[in-house]
Amino acid sequence: MPSDTSSRPDLMWMVAFHSALRRDLAHLARTARRHRSDDPARRRAVLTGWELFKTQLHIHHTGEDTDLWPRMRAHLSGRPDDLALLQAMEDEHGRIDPLVESVDADQRRKSGIRGAAQFLPWLLDGASAEQAQVVLAELPAPLRVVYRRIWQPRYARHDHWELSIPA
Repeated sequence: MPSDTSSRPDLMWMVAFHSALRRDLAHLARTARRHRSDDPARRRAVLTGWELFKTQLHIHHTGEDTDLWPRMRAHLSGRPDDLALLQAMEDEHGRIDPLVESVDADQRRKSGIRGAAQFLPWLLDGASAEQAQVVLAELPAPLRVVYRRIWQPRYARHDHWELSIPA
């Protein structure tokens, strides 16, 4: 999506998405190092975070694989270095997706409004004010209100990776 009248795309969505994925991977790594517990509440919190991560990673990879990369490949004709980088990114998906599947083969949740209710708060969890502003500005005004009044507060009530420790 162009950010102004130029033909340069606004990559803030992509930056925010990758930041959110790295954030969740850091949660997973930290949790795996620190906890080996049979506590059902802790297990539920980690599984909630894992499910959310898998869903968003799948949505992201599908968008890149089916829409973004084919378009890029067409525009990079005659640029072997750029095509090689694109191929390396595609190959990375070929390695990541089976790893995720090997951890947990459950069905992923469907998209739609239910998916947006999950996706947007997840995406903006820990995002910079600038990232949040750019992402939310792309939404219709009624959806921004739903996000701020319902989806984000509902998301914030749940512990997605670990139990909260009282101060």
